[in-house]
Amino acid sequence: MNLFKTKNVTPMGKLSFRLHILISFIVQVSFVILSWSALSYFNIGVEKISMTVYLAVLFGIHCLFIFLVYDFFKYRARFKDIYPDHHLTIINYFLISFFPIAFIALTIFLCLKDSDESKHPMKIFKTRYLLLSLAGLLTLQGLSPLVSYMSARPSFYFAVNILHDSLELIKLKDQSTYRPNLFEEFLRKHSGELSSTQLVLLVAVNVAFIVKEKERAVTNENEKKEAPFKYGLDIVEMSYESLFYSENRKMSFMDYSPIQWLHPSGPIEIYLLQMVERQILVKFNSVILKQGMAVLKSVKKKIDKLSPDRKEFYLRRIEESQKKFEQSKTYIGSNEANIK
Repeated sequence: MNLFKTKNVTPMGKLSFRLHILISFIVQVSFVILSWSALSYFNIGVEKISMTVYLAVLFGIHCLFIFLVYDFFKYRARFKDIYPDHHLTIINYFLISFFPIAFIALTIFLCLKDSDESKHPMKIFKTRYLLLSLAGLLTLQGLSPLVSYMSARPSFYFAVNILHDSLELIKLKDQSTYRPNLFEEFLRKHSGELSSTQLVLLVAVNVAFIVKEKERAVTNENEKKEAPFKYGLDIVEMSYESLFYSENRKMSFMDYSPIQWLHPSGPIEIYLLQMVERQILVKFNSVILKQGMAVLKSVKKKIDKLSPDRKEFYLRRIEESQKKFEQSKTYIGSNEANIK
């Protein structure tokens, strides 16, 4: 099945192809180092990335690498050397190139395989079998973040991870046990930094728990008077903790697997994903700061309703929370921006 006609190529020997892959690999590693440096050290950001621009840039970089750096025609030439009477179609090459593990497997195969005397390529190179295999791989990637981490594109892994984290956190809302703070509990189960999605959902679930507990407390006469202060400040303290994690979030090289970094368009894809993450976190931090300060202001207005000793207790908590917010990077940054 040849959907796209391409010119004939001269067969390429194993050693020549290996040299070509070595050069391509050096270019790829240089690209990884450049992308990582830009992301980690120079803090080069993108103010706004629309989905259309994201996909266009991603598609362009992908095509640039698979057709120019790794060179589709070199892959065809090597395939022709192995199977003289057959050719690697552009549609098959393009399909394989969108799956990092499949692209690396094809590259290793062409580097190691001798010419086949049978002159019949394996069935996997037939489009229908290739589509079935890739569909099975795509299903496994969708079911398991670990499989996705080891074999999928960075964008697909990012989406799968968000989905699984979201389902896990949403399930917590139905549990009756009161948890004023889920961050430590969640971090014990998950290594690494919290993503923007995890932070947003953790805040939402935490607020749901606190509101539920507040509604229960309002029915208890002993707790009714202090409920707005106690649970209002629980929300404030939880909000500050989410702000703290968000502001101090640092990307690790191993947030994405080496296979994903070494995929032709992997580095730029990871770079763009991190820019999207940063945009979300900047907006998230701004909202958390405003809401936290608003709750503190509201609680402070009603403080006179309490007895002197309880008033003093909650005033200390309010002052401590306000001081924390005022020392946050987001608060300092917003003040500097207002001065300018």
